[in-house]
Order: sequence, then structure tokens, then C-alpha cells
Amino acid sequence: MKNLLFLFKMLVMILALFLISVLSVSADSSQNKKYIEKYIAESLDLMLDRIDVYEFGCRESEIFDAIDKVMKSNPDFYYVANKFYYSLDERGIVEEITPTYTYSAAEVKNIKAYCDGEISKILFSVDGRMSDFQKALTLHEYMCENFEYDTSFKNCNMYDLLRTGSGTCQAFTLTYMELLSRAGIESSYAYSDEIMHIWNLVRLDGEWYHVDITWDNIDVGVSHKNFLLTDREILDNGHRGFVNANGVECKGERYSGTSLQSNPYKCVAFENGVVYADNISRSVYFDLLYGSEKTLLYRIDELWEKGEGRYYANSFSSPILAGNKVYFNTKNKIMEIDESLSVSLVKTLDFNAFGMADGEGLTCFVDRTQGECREIHIEKSLDADGDGELTVLDIAALDANLCRKDVFMYKYNVDANGDRRLDEMDLCALESGLMIDKSA
Repeated sequence: MKNLLFLFKMLVMILALFLISVLSVSADSSQNKKYIEKYIAESLDLMLDRIDVYEFGCRESEIFDAIDKVMKSNPDFYYVANKFYYSLDERGIVEEITPTYTYSAAEVKNIKAYCDGEISKILFSVDGRMSDFQKALTLHEYMCENFEYDTSFKNCNMYDLLRTGSGTCQAFTLTYMELLSRAGIESSYAYSDEIMHIWNLVRLDGEWYHVDITWDNIDVGVSHKNFLLTDREILDNGHRGFVNANGVECKGERYSGTSLQSNPYKCVAFENGVVYADNISRSVYFDLLYGSEKTLLYRIDELWEKGEGRYYANSFSSPILAGNKVYFNTKNKIMEIDESLSVSLVKTLDFNAFGMADGEGLTCFVDRTQGECREIHIEKSLDADGDGELTVLDIAALDANLCRKDVFMYKYNVDANGDRRLDEMDLCALESGLMIDKSA
């Protein structure tokens, strides 16, 4: 009996030592992988022609995995082509990696300045007083409204997307990742080799969620079907065979089943719900995130006649958030919604205006004669609030100097003096075509 007890104790000790050894190797392997990724990322940041990785003792598959993770999690590597060469020793250990750079160091410096400028313009719509949810939603709406999917599959990085206005799922993922990072929100990525797709993971209030900008980018309106979902929900939406980077699990159900996910319009997170304009019923609504009730805030009955008994379907903008108020327009009025959800008139203009994105720029329709509309093509940069449409909110800025394009330097927001409030001072400055701060 004693011998059996002794043998049992010995077996337990051997098993314990084995488990400790396995866990130690696993931990060392995990740390080694992270160090390799960091080392490769730092080398690419320095634009080294050759990266010596022999000391890590990695085989091809391990190096490929590390490079893949580095490229999927670093938006700034738009100058690194997806083409790496390597050398092996006689045992199959990778000795050296040779990256391919698409731009010179001098070009990268200029491109970085361009990207920083474009990212800063987009972030102007994000107020420091916003919650992380509000920031994530605002940036989601912006990207869905202002960028298109690249069916040529050529624009695969952040620079390509910002420069051309279109990009692949990887370009969308990297750009949203960069925007979230600068807004102070932690993010990562998920991918599926089965459906050849990549999208974002976003951390809000300690929980991780899936956000797929590419699949929410629809032709008309803005989808929220893939915004802040759990692992189960994103799988149900058709994201088969996906892997979350770094083993992250998306279990948070705070936004599951909310009215937002079935809303096809651009939304502004306001108070404990969202404000949006329904262009079918021509109404502005406030919708609680939880619950099915929505409140009608304003009915747009002022139709803009196109002639011969026809009318423009859209003659008002999607709402925008500026400070602690939401703004929208009719064909010739600018309205505001305050924290109590009261709607009031800010300003009435002496003309009607509306326009839509049209290729390189925007097509603007200005009506001063109640029926005879003239069509004007202008640069996309004159879309003051950056929603991809030209409305009274933007046209107020163009009224006095419609053809003097050189005087306009907008920040994708109608806040002319940069105080993050939309008031009479901004509107007067915009309407007169004057810039208060020309150095902005």
C-alpha cells in the first residue's frame, strides 16, 4: 500500500513538473512572438533595407505570421508593400528579411504630413467631451458617408483611402483604427481567410465589440448592422471563420438588440439616444437606444419645387453635432436641437440650396427664383460639414463668393472660428465667405 502511495505521489510530481515546463515554454513562445512583431515594426519604421531575425530562430511560417500581424495593426505602414523576401539557413531558420518600400524616405515624410492633415480634419468632428461611444459612432458615420469601396482592389492602405476616397476592407480597417487611436479609444482587428475579409475590434467601457465599416458602407444611407456586435452576432451576419487578433473575445451585449442596429440613416449620438433625419418621411427623429419608441422632433413640410409639379426628395442635411447641440437644415433654414430636445430656428437664408457628391467634387443646386434652379460644380473641399452632401449649412459659406474658391479653407465642420459651437458669429462669417482664422 505504501509503495502504491509512493508511486502515486511520484506520478503527481512528474505531471506537475511537466505542466510547469509546458506552460513556461508556452509563455516564452508568446513573449517571443510579441518581441519579434515589435522588432519587425521598429525596423520598418526606420525603413531598414534588411532586417536580421536569425537570433529568434524562427521558421518561415512564424515570420510570415509576425509580418502579417504587423501589417494589419499599423496604419502608418502605407509605404511598405506587401512583398517581403527572406533567406534561410540549412536548417530552414529565417536569417534575414528584405522589405519592399513603395516610397522613398523623403516621400514618406510628405505623405505622413498629408495623412496627418486629413486625419486631423476628420477628427475635428470629434469633441473631447464626447463619450467613447459617441466618438466611435461619429467616426463610423463619417467613414461610411465619405469613402467608397474600391472594387479594383488597388487601394489597400490608409494613404490610398485618404488620397482617393476609396479603399479595400484593409484600408477601411486601418484608417478607422488610426482615427480611434487618436481619439483615445483602444482598437484591434479581426479577419477571416474564408471570406477574405478584415474589420475592426473596438474596446468601449472595458468590453470588446466588432465594427465592420466596409459592410456598413452602403450606397444610400448608413448601415449599423455591423456596429458594436458580439462574436455570436458578427458570425450570424455572415462573418464566417473569423479570428480575433490577440485572442480577444467580444462578449459585451450592451448594444445588442438596440434600435441603432436597424437604423439605415446617419445618426448623431445625443443624450441617451440618437438623432437622425428620415428622408422618406422628411422628418427628424430622436430615438432611444433601448426601446422601440422614437420621438418626432421636426416635420420638414417645406418642399422644394423642381418644376412641373415635381419636388426634390431631399432638401435637408443629415444632423451634425456641434458642442452640446445638434443642427440640421431645411431648404432655406438652419435649425438647432438643444439638450431638452427642443427645436428652434437659428437662421433663415434668402435662397434654397442642396447638392450631392459627384465624382471628384459636388454638384450644387442653388435656387433664388423659386423654380429656376442653376447647377454649379464645386470642389469637394467646400463640403463644410464633410457629410458628402452640399446643403444650406455648406452653401451659406459660398453665397457671397461662389466662384472665389481660393478663400475657403474649411475643417470639415461649419464651426468657422473653431470654438466648437455653431452660433450667429459662425453663420455670419460663413455666409459672407470670410475665414476668421486663415491659418487653420
